Amino acid sequence: MAISAKNIIMIAISLIIISIILPIALTYTAVIPVQEVVVNNVTYTVGDQVDSSLITMLTILIPLMALIGILLAYVQYTRTD
Repeated sequence: MAISAKNIIMIAISLIIISIILPIALTYTAVIPVQEVVVNNVTYTVGDQVDSSLITMLTILIPLMALIGILLAYVQYTRTD
């Protein structure tokens, strides 16, 4: 079973979408304002929980994990016994 052009195009489109959406989502997550949420008369503080080092790590780690997954799938398809 070989990797077809359709699979390569789908992978490329997926990576482009991820590379566009991920930084936007992480930026909005990082600037969540501090809010107080009351549930059953208990007050919880929400926001300011995301550290900039976490955003940097995710920005680097998620594309690397996607690349490793693609490489492993490619090696499985191209390996001959």
